[in-house]
Amino acid sequence: MEYVKDPRFHFIPDREVEEKLLKIAQLPRVAIDTETHYIPDDKKITRFLTEHDVPNNTPFLLTLSDGKIGWAIELNTTTIPVVKTFLENPISEKVFFNASYDLEMLLNIGIKVQGKIHDVMIMHHLIDEEDTDEEGKRIRGLKPLAVKYLRQDSDVFEKMVDEVRARLAKERKVNKEQISYYDVYLDSPEIMVDYASADTLFTMQLFDLWEPYIEEEGLTNIYQIEMACVWAVVHAEMRGYKIDKSRLKEVKAELSKNVEKYTEEIYACAGEKFNINSDEQLVAVFQKLGAEYTAMTEKGNWQTNKDALEPFLEHALEPVRKLAEAVLRYREEDKLLNTFIAGIERYLQADGRVHPFFWQAGTRTGRMSSSKPNFQNFINDDRIKSLFIPEEGYILVAADAAQQEYRMLAHYAKEWALIDMIKKGYDVHKATAALVFNVPYEDVSPEERRIGKTTNFALVYGLGLAAIAKTFGQKIDEEKYKLANEVFRRLNLKPWALPALDILLLKVKDEKEQEALRYYFSEECEQAITFAKEKKAAYFAKLPNVDQFLKDVKKACQRRGWVKTWSGRKKRYKDPYREAYKAPNAIIQGGCGDFLKDKAGKLYKLLEGKKSGIINYIHDAFYFEIHTSELDLLPKIKAILEESEFRVPIDFDFKWSDTNEAELKEWGEGDWKLEI
Repeated sequence: MEYVKDPRFHFIPDREVEEKLLKIAQLPRVAIDTETHYIPDDKKITRFLTEHDVPNNTPFLLTLSDGKIGWAIELNTTTIPVVKTFLENPISEKVFFNASYDLEMLLNIGIKVQGKIHDVMIMHHLIDEEDTDEEGKRIRGLKPLAVKYLRQDSDVFEKMVDEVRARLAKERKVNKEQISYYDVYLDSPEIMVDYASADTLFTMQLFDLWEPYIEEEGLTNIYQIEMACVWAVVHAEMRGYKIDKSRLKEVKAELSKNVEKYTEEIYACAGEKFNINSDEQLVAVFQKLGAEYTAMTEKGNWQTNKDALEPFLEHALEPVRKLAEAVLRYREEDKLLNTFIAGIERYLQADGRVHPFFWQAGTRTGRMSSSKPNFQNFINDDRIKSLFIPEEGYILVAADAAQQEYRMLAHYAKEWALIDMIKKGYDVHKATAALVFNVPYEDVSPEERRIGKTTNFALVYGLGLAAIAKTFGQKIDEEKYKLANEVFRRLNLKPWALPALDILLLKVKDEKEQEALRYYFSEECEQAITFAKEKKAAYFAKLPNVDQFLKDVKKACQRRGWVKTWSGRKKRYKDPYREAYKAPNAIIQGGCGDFLKDKAGKLYKLLEGKKSGIINYIHDAFYFEIHTSELDLLPKIKAILEESEFRVPIDFDFKWSDTNEAELKEWGEGDWKLEI
């Protein structure tokens, strides 16, 4: 592709930077972006530590745009002090796309951006978290958004840079992934300037396009919460979580040994070696040992997940039982080794810490997610938890929102009996069981509490009747039940007005669908669904406001296509009639996520400039590294977390450890007696 210089983009020579930035500073707002590279000797936080991404920790180029023109400045010893003065001026507003990344890279060169910030990526997520391209694929990246909304041919800039990278890779005899943007800049500075400036131009244009929607759609409150949370994310990502390297080696060796042991046990049970990770081969071994294997996916493939294998633990034939047990244990150890240990090793940085990405726009409900590594996905295994340790002179503190989803359910549903019990400090699941079983709270048995918890879970997460039955331990083929209901929908039939089975079978030709219909009318399925209906009815008889809340939310979703949380966040549905069952969960999960993000922003203000800080967000919990000279922060942290205007208190359980995360204990145990 022949390069043609884009007249909208300008490189500012070092000698002109100060004068130009003085003029740009007069703008009410300006879009900012950085292009970064890697300096191995620089121990600053590094990003993209994978085999597919070029590591980087220092910006070499800063681009700015007012939405019409783009400017680029090389960041060097001459320009950085001038840029620092400009970016630390709080008067002008700064607009980013994925702000936390650029803010961190700028912090790596000693620049802390001041003034009001905006994040177009988060803005887009609030406006339409289900946005798709022409092919129906969900889009979140800047360039596809520019193509869709600005009709900009952003691919031309990408292609020019790719051509340079490919040429340099060929000349240096390396993979293209090893060629950084800094390499492109050194070789073809004008191409890199146009590429980088285009990103900033698109960012500003999208901001101008979408800013009015924030107010028009009633999203101002949640947008402000998200923007306050950005600095909390930066704070946690930059700080990172310390890893015990010697313990990491020990756990890796132990898991490797266990994986090898269970592999040999599986081969011994099978009487042969085979590919344990092949569903087809594993099923063949079970069948050879005398097991009747029926678990399959909707597409007709063998299913060998935990749900499929656990029934074989009670099989009449001992070889089948032993094989199932060995496979399940093998998978547990293999996942710990090759997912979690490998993830920690891959992303462990020179400072002895992992610095994950925390994504504010990573889930459809608005909850925080993480990656590189994914802390949200870590198994609750003490061997893994023992790897996470505090710095010397610090303690780990975990603050977990106790049963937050169910408290949020009580708030939204205005279920006063449940609210009263929660206010008295009762356990939510035990309180639910007391109401449903009509027994005094103190007399609720462990089994009744388990049922209360199961019922709460099933309803909060919008589970259908088959899923509820399965959750309660009833035998039911959920896939066949779902497929039968798909057939009913296609034929415009209502479950309460179905024709006889033989008539239905005449309307369906597909063998799997016919099998699903036969199962739907079977005694096993009927008993399980009847059981689920009875449990659901008993629950709602005691908690009628919860029932009404769920019905009202579903109706609202079907009527207008969206629902919203307490903060104003909207969850939209492309097929609201069929997806309405998800809406209550979106309100509750989204509401919990918004609550925690609001707290994160407030905690950042408390902890800014302190030795102590947040090191992890996971599910409903915050993890802190608290310096022993700053224990007086804990009552303030607790006060911030538990302040709320909901109808029920949102309590946080505090635990601490001066060794590792696996040894977290209740506050007040051990040496730390501070009242919080």
